[in-house]
Amino acid sequence: MVRMQTFSMVYANARSGRRERRTFRATDLSDAFLQVRNAASESVVELWKGNTCISILGPDD
Repeated sequence: MVRMQTFSMVYANARSGRRERRTFRATDLSDAFLQVRNAASESVVELWKGNTCISILGPDD
C-alpha cells in the first residue's frame, strides 16, 4: 500500500487577486510536482510541504 503525503499549492485567485492555499495528497514529490505543474499553466503556483516552499512554477516554466 502506498502512503500518501500531504502537500499544499499556493496561487493567486484570478477574481480577487488574493493568495489561496489548497491542500492535496500525492504519492511522492514527483507526483505533487506534476499536479502543481498542471495548475501553473495559468498563473504562478508555489508548491509547499509543511512550512517549506519547495518550488515556484509559472506559465513560462
